[in-house]
Amino acid sequence: MRIILICATTLDGFIAKDSNEITRWTKDLALFKKQTRGYTVIVGSKTYKTIQNELKDRKIIVINRNSYPKTILNKLKKQKENNNDVR
Repeated sequence: MRIILICATTLDGFIAKDSNEITRWTKDLALFKKQTRGYTVIVGSKTYKTIQNELKDRKIIVINRNSYPKTILNKLKKQKENNNDVR
């Protein structure tokens, strides 16, 4: 299984540090959309709240601090085996 990670942070290193933070991207959002359209996207719950309307045409998995990465990856692996692709 091939996994590609994309991380968008603020200048001070935070990733959607406040759930009420409104994200206004220009080139970054366009690039993110292009790179992820048609694929499964794993996002944190706070990030999802800030950009949920921008995530059409993707399967979304929302995680939080209580999520178990191994369980999520096993689920994706099983989907890939069933569908021959996680797209």
